[in-house]
Amino acid sequence: MICGGYYAKFCTQPTLAAVRNGLLELCDFKIFDWDNLSSETSNRWYAECFSGYPVLYKNLLAYHTGSVANMIMAMAKPLMEPSMRASILMGCQIIENEESRTPFRRLKDFYFQPNAQVAYLNLLERAKVLIAMRQHNEESFRL
Repeated sequence: MICGGYYAKFCTQPTLAAVRNGLLELCDFKIFDWDNLSSETSNRWYAECFSGYPVLYKNLLAYHTGSVANMIMAMAKPLMEPSMRASILMGCQIIENEESRTPFRRLKDFYFQPNAQVAYLNLLERAKVLIAMRQHNEESFRL
């Protein structure tokens, strides 16, 4: 999970233009609860992997936030860097249209297309392309 989080950020910034534009993250907190939260693990994960990672946060959109997610985010905000803190938008919901019968759909309903296995393979392929692009740009960069 830690390596995945690192490489997710690594992949999303393959060019200087992407770095300057900032990072957009979508988070679905539908199943986030006290049962699957470890503040010790979360703090260590952040401290070891992301506290020194240079990133400009454009937006962090938090979907389906409940009281637990809202409380944890409120406690975590003072520890965040200013660009991340300013980028957070809590309580987002996916509403397809006014007549929608399922207004509280999950992000996975949109991104796991046509199914989770195919979406996973497509994600890995896209990550390989972005990592190769970033490595090429790093190797050829000159001041």
